[in-house]
Amino acid sequence: MVSIDEGFSYIGFILKPNGYDKFVWLWLLKRVDRRIGRWCYRWLSLGGRLTLAKSVLKSIPVYWLSLYKFPKYILDGLRRRFFTFIWSGKTEDNKYHLESWKLLSTPKRYGGWGLRNIKTFNKVLRLKRLWRALFANNLWSQIFNFKYLKQSLVLD
Repeated sequence: MVSIDEGFSYIGFILKPNGYDKFVWLWLLKRVDRRIGRWCYRWLSLGGRLTLAKSVLKSIPVYWLSLYKFPKYILDGLRRRFFTFIWSGKTEDNKYHLESWKLLSTPKRYGGWGLRNIKTFNKVLRLKRLWRALFANNLWSQIFNFKYLKQSLVLD
């Protein structure tokens, strides 16, 4: 019989009562690698690769980024994969990166390329979920406030 401390799989994700280490998140890196491997990116222009990275690759981890603080190793691995995909060119070999990640992750209105900084995005999504738990007017937030913040439960 498996201990609850080891966790169990639910919809492809291991749920654990205690903290997660970096090896639990390797499935996310593999999922991004599979998605990139399906594309014939040798024939895409730099603009096409940038568009795919902004729309598809960045949307894969959004749900999980809003729930958990990812280890630095996994966030750096995601960033590295996005960066390598953008600069890959017509061959699968790694190319020189012509711009820094800081410029790529700067919004367009400030002269950047408009990609999201994945570390900041992870923090923002978790804070948004906390804000909704504290200040939204729905049943879930009322139960959360009553259970964890010892406020009275008011049902409208």
